[in-house]
Amino acid sequence: MQSWFITIGKCFFNNFVTPSQKPSTSGGGSPSKKKDKNFNSNQSYFGRDGNSRDSSRGRAGRNSNSNRDTYTSSQTRDGTSSSDNPRMKAAEAALARLDRAGNMGFAEDINSADVPEGQMAVRSVRFVCPAISDEMLPAKLWRPRIVQYLTDLSKTDPGLAAVLKIRTLNSNQEAVEECVQILTTYLKNVLSNPTDPKYRVIKLSNRIFVEKVQPIAGALGFLEAAGFVNSVKIESDGVVETLALDGEFSVENVEMLLDALRTAEPLFPVVFRDPIILKPQEAKEKIYLPEDFYDLTAQELTVMYKKRVQKQQEDEPLMTKAMREKKESNHLAKYKFSLLRVRFPDTSFLQGTFTRYDTQKSIREFIDSCLREPLRYSLYCPHSKNTLSEKDDSKTLYELRLIPSVVLHLIPVDPKRSTIYLQPDLLKNAKKI
Repeated sequence: MQSWFITIGKCFFNNFVTPSQKPSTSGGGSPSKKKDKNFNSNQSYFGRDGNSRDSSRGRAGRNSNSNRDTYTSSQTRDGTSSSDNPRMKAAEAALARLDRAGNMGFAEDINSADVPEGQMAVRSVRFVCPAISDEMLPAKLWRPRIVQYLTDLSKTDPGLAAVLKIRTLNSNQEAVEECVQILTTYLKNVLSNPTDPKYRVIKLSNRIFVEKVQPIAGALGFLEAAGFVNSVKIESDGVVETLALDGEFSVENVEMLLDALRTAEPLFPVVFRDPIILKPQEAKEKIYLPEDFYDLTAQELTVMYKKRVQKQQEDEPLMTKAMREKKESNHLAKYKFSLLRVRFPDTSFLQGTFTRYDTQKSIREFIDSCLREPLRYSLYCPHSKNTLSEKDDSKTLYELRLIPSVVLHLIPVDPKRSTIYLQPDLLKNAKKI
């Protein structure tokens, strides 16, 4: 049974990704334990500076026999037989492993405008933010909408707006947490000592306030929502600007602000799965990935491709396993998204878009949300020749090497239970891509 799925997986996936791919990874190697240096679980898709990063241009590719013009299966560059050369035997074994690993697809410098009609797997990566609207937009269009939403919200609920600004509009999460702790201390001191004047005044020149609170978007608005107002205080060394809590204040309001500050989640857009049902003949077409999938500039992508073409044939066969795994990790780190296809027993394919930080569990959740009725099943990966294990549900797609494009086979525990697996609405909308 397993060999049957392996054969189908190889045949299918070689048609899922695009041609002209130069091999870059080892086959069957265990995933690197090195942490993804680009990973930040609290960082939004706007990037460090709060702006959407430009995406590069690329496509998924597969292996080509032209990759072996330098080393053939029977002859080396000096004309000696590979059967008499141990180094060449090792090189050929390495190339064989690369052939088996070529299913994952790599970026190449290609303009999506040059892709033939109907050859794009998905036109773009879109995001949703249900708390704001039902729109599906590119990441770069969401920030101005979120800012406008919070601006409008501040007119009707300034406290909640301030809390959401703190959680959403600041990219340095360590600084945010420090600010939250200081704001919490301010208000708890007021609640514990409502009549003590020293807890009702914050000097704007205070070093902690200047360094930890003032730079955080939404922090001043939060204090204002609690009742603090701009004021001046006359001291021996002159006039001091302060934020002061004058007169009575609402204990209930302060407690609600503290609770909101502790529990509020940021308004980050999330990737729209964009579920698509493909017929077998559609899934077999040579499919290109959109430019959004790559975390490279056009210049970086071109340079990377030229270097690979120049050095691959003479360097690749002699790479050690560790070198190949390191090169694979460096390469995969350039992908921001993953396009997954799930093959059902009825030969239809369910396609969805994920980020590299999504977990294996999110794949199951996506499949479950598209099923016509609950179903027990396992997922087989032809690339690794393994069934996905539930113990890896918390691992990211990057850690599992399920990027940038992967086909999984869904195997029902009880294959006789149903012959129609997916929701009627999805099947009705099945179309060519």
